[in-house]
Amino acid sequence: MNFSLLILLSLLGAATAFDKYPKEFVFELPDNEEFCFYEEFAQDAAKEAFNTVFRVIRGGNNDVDFAITAPDNQKVYEKQKQHFDEHEHTFRPGTYSFCFGNKFSTITHKQIYFALNRKRPESLAEEAGATNVPTAMSLLQTKMEAIHEYLVTVETVQSIYKVREAEGREISEDLNERVMVFSAILAMAVVVCGFGQVVVLRTFFSDKKSVSYPRYPTKA
Repeated sequence: MNFSLLILLSLLGAATAFDKYPKEFVFELPDNEEFCFYEEFAQDAAKEAFNTVFRVIRGGNNDVDFAITAPDNQKVYEKQKQHFDEHEHTFRPGTYSFCFGNKFSTITHKQIYFALNRKRPESLAEEAGATNVPTAMSLLQTKMEAIHEYLVTVETVQSIYKVREAEGREISEDLNERVMVFSAILAMAVVVCGFGQVVVLRTFFSDKKSVSYPRYPTKA
């Protein structure tokens, strides 16, 4: 894991330290393995929709299997060998599992970004833990809520751009490594070819075979 991905993981881990949405993770999925996240939804969760987003940052062909399983062990959503996916779902009360599978890959592990977010951002009163959310708000409260929604949107977009930047950096670093290896091999081939040409040319001018010419008798 490079330094930029370590910073990204730290930032996302700090953002998800509290039991609030969005919940975001960057994790490593080993080859031939399956990893699941579990989330318990309360009774009021059935009143609103949630978005699930995942993106494979690096590893193999940048694909992974994904499945959402309901509390009754029934799969409510499933995708296979996807690089990126976004899904909207309304969850019933209970514990759901969000599973990522890499069992089809035997040699490469994957690095995956996963986010679970409410489609409608929580209001300031809900984030503060208020039991009675005001329905009739003053002009100042309305403006504050609008600013709050804009900030939540900006935070979500920044997280997505961070993941894309990390993915692009991984691709560029992998390409740079391949170019360096190819350049080193090509340089060695040029040196070997040049040395071989010098050896062959030297053999043309270093032939030490003795040549004997016939001798004819001379007249007395």
